[in-house]
Amino acid sequence: SYYTSFMLLLRRPLESTLYSVRLVLSTPADLPGFVLSDPLPRGATVQGQRPAAGDPLKAGDTVLDYQFTFDGERGAAVTDPSASWRY
Repeated sequence: SYYTSFMLLLRRPLESTLYSVRLVLSTPADLPGFVLSDPLPRGATVQGQRPAAGDPLKAGDTVLDYQFTFDGERGAAVTDPSASWRY
């Protein structure tokens, strides 16, 4: 079995409605069939493009950064990412 870790950092708003997200994915081995689901809060808009983790997710650390705008309450800006892969 592999120990794979995922960390989500949601930084305080850069402006009143602009949020910065950093996902750090760490794995000791390549993960085939890797799928990352990182939903945005309802009504949010991505600024630019969201980076993809890739399939397979390569061994080591993968850092994905993006920004989004959101007019809702700060607590609603956080969503739960999930991931799956094949062994």
